[in-house]
Amino acid sequence: MATALSGDSVSVHYTGKLSDGTIFDSSREREPMAFVIGEGMLIPGFEKALIGMKPGDIAEITIPADEAYGSYREELLSRVPREDFPEEIEPEVGLQLEATADDGERMLVTITEVDEASILIDGNHPLAGQDLSFSIELMEIGVEVPKGCCGGHGGCGDEGCGDEDCGHDHHGHDHDHDHGCGCGHSH
Repeated sequence: MATALSGDSVSVHYTGKLSDGTIFDSSREREPMAFVIGEGMLIPGFEKALIGMKPGDIAEITIPADEAYGSYREELLSRVPREDFPEEIEPEVGLQLEATADDGERMLVTITEVDEASILIDGNHPLAGQDLSFSIELMEIGVEVPKGCCGGHGGCGDEGCGDEDCGHDHHGHDHDHDHGCGCGHSH
């Protein structure tokens, strides 16, 4: 029976848990997630775990934060004056928006605080700084990989696919009206 290698297209089912046992994502209620190992579409530790697995194998792994979403970075917090925030978006805690950083890279940001004068946005991935545990079942090797966003699954990488730009400058972040696809892969 074939084993999974870098460059193979595979489909997997997975369940991701935080260190306290809370499930943050699972494909079990959806179709298996299909992707190509080694293309960087998923967090590195997730892809590494598949190398050498055979269809039907299940791996129980823990991925340290540095191989998942990295450490939490205070410099990715940004306070935006209310008057600089797009009028057509009603800011509320937990709202996620796509932003463009000073270097042109698109990223998903989350509003973490709203007051009368300003809005605090966080450019860290919601799982940054956390070790993650996964149960990964390799379903098939040699599958067709859908174009786009990892077959529509989330929770495995950086979010954001939108391309509409509202044009407002917010201290290094241009907030899009598109909230990103949340597909879980890097762009």
